[in-house]
Amino acid sequence: MSDQVVETTYDVTMQAIVRYAGASGDFTPMHYDTDALRAAGYDTFFAMGMLAAGRLGGLVATTYGDEQVRSLRTRFRHRSDVGTTVTLRLHPSGVVGGDGCMDVRLEAVDDNGTVIVDGEARVATDTDTDTDRTPGT
Repeated sequence: MSDQVVETTYDVTMQAIVRYAGASGDFTPMHYDTDALRAAGYDTFFAMGMLAAGRLGGLVATTYGDEQVRSLRTRFRHRSDVGTTVTLRLHPSGVVGGDGCMDVRLEAVDDNGTVIVDGEARVATDTDTDTDRTPGT
């Protein structure tokens, strides 16, 4: 199992927000309705925190295999405004514990370097299964 950093990006767009809302059922109006946005004290639309967290989880599962994921925890740090690009990164420790698992530090960072979401995952390093995957395959 590789200890190299895995990285990918996505753009925060209204389409991404609407698609996430439809898939998750999170129709919080301030993410897509101008009046609700302004009433909440914001002037720029932004994505739900779970959009970045979900994409991080998906990257962990794609990279290591969903059957290898033992735990995943995320924390919301900052909002991601429409028009920004978010970079997702997985930082594997490279150290396998006595339980055969490795810790992976997670982060989603906007194009200003602001951490949007961070967290940790623990993945099994069993080499008997197909765990070395290229993201998106």
